Amino acid sequence: MTLRNETIDIATLLQLHQVDDIEDDIIWDDDEGYMTPPEDEDDLAPRDGQFFLEMLVLKVEGCLFNVPRIYFEQSWIFQDMFSLPLGQKVGEGSSTKRPLVLDGVKADDFRPFLDVLIRLPSNSLDSFTKDQWVAVLHLATMWEFKMIRALSIEKLSAMGMTAVERILVARREDIPDWLIASHGHLITLETFPSIHAMEELGGLQFCLKLAKAREAICKNGYHHDCSWNWADHIPGWYSVAVELFGLPNDAMDQLNRDLQFIDYVEPVDEDELTPDLLFDEDCEPAIPEKPKKKKKGKKISSQRNPLVYLEN
Repeated sequence: MTLRNETIDIATLLQLHQVDDIEDDIIWDDDEGYMTPPEDEDDLAPRDGQFFLEMLVLKVEGCLFNVPRIYFEQSWIFQDMFSLPLGQKVGEGSSTKRPLVLDGVKADDFRPFLDVLIRLPSNSLDSFTKDQWVAVLHLATMWEFKMIRALSIEKLSAMGMTAVERILVARREDIPDWLIASHGHLITLETFPSIHAMEELGGLQFCLKLAKAREAICKNGYHHDCSWNWADHIPGWYSVAVELFGLPNDAMDQLNRDLQFIDYVEPVDEDELTPDLLFDEDCEPAIPEKPKKKKKGKKISSQRNPLVYLEN
């Protein structure tokens, strides 16, 4: 199409040439017959090989994040994403119109992960809560950020968590020493954990295994009282835990023996009945007997009551 000395507005010109995007400043070339953006001297300047960072646009729960791509290249999972053949299409993560969508990730979990991954001067990890570190640990494990995973485990090891919490996290994130130590805590605990705790850990099957484990260590001379604790008697329960719960058999030397590592389990609810409450010290049933029903007097029929006839 040749345009000669004709006045045409920009909207019509864009429609004719089917141009999607155009810069604010344009130049019309009379000789070539098309528009070209002006040359920018900064575009022709050489890029520094180390500190000219490529940005990565991510979309999490509908929210856009624009971060340096180099931080995510620490993960081989993201490296594989970036190395996929793109052809002539613009790659995902290159712009706000084509962000890299992270499905199954919550924005509230992704923000603390970025705080750890990209250390900004204004961000402090000291104010992180337990839930935030658990979220960081989960994403670091899922995406294979090994250093962040190790840091998260270190931070959570110094925080108060119950045995139930540590078992649930250890199962999901594959932390053998947490798993074993927490089982040992439940096995040697003075009182049996609550029914609510048993339901979280596996219900009746877990409850029966735990009761069997507690019985097994009692036969070996262990006493469930406040003078005993899981950290001081690891050989007494370790093999029992490994056998009954199918735990790793090579993590004894890695166990954290600090008693503050595991918070004391919550007390048993008043209305809950657990195996340890079924028997008292003399192994007699401690279940209260059901009150006997009062015998109701027999109802005398008026036909057999002679007084009724006399009164009538």
